[in-house]
Amino acid sequence: MQISTILNYLIMEGINKNQIESKSDFLTFLKGTKRIYLTSDFSISKNFSENVNVIVLNAHDECYDEEILIYLSALAALGKNKKVGEVLFVAENETEGISLAKKCIRSLNKAAWEKGFVKQ
Repeated sequence: MQISTILNYLIMEGINKNQIESKSDFLTFLKGTKRIYLTSDFSISKNFSENVNVIVLNAHDECYDEEILIYLSALAALGKNKKVGEVLFVAENETEGISLAKKCIRSLNKAAWEKGFVKQ
């Protein structure tokens, strides 16, 4: 139900529905030409190896503690030639887990910047 709601929203916002995949398995998606993969199963995240950005919907849900949010955020920086990865937590309110994850991510980003791992 949530996937179809998000799919409809993206289409209403002007994203071509031919660029969105929400039915195939992840490996089929990687072989195809679509650019957006919608899923409610974050166990497939171990397969991310390409240049991806991450949006965590319903980040306020109790299944997302700070450890999982940090892990999902790290996926945005895994591309080989990627300079900056983007992460967006979409939530009804900022939970303690979101707050702790943001603090940790900012700290890691600052350390990476200072050591020269992140370049403009």
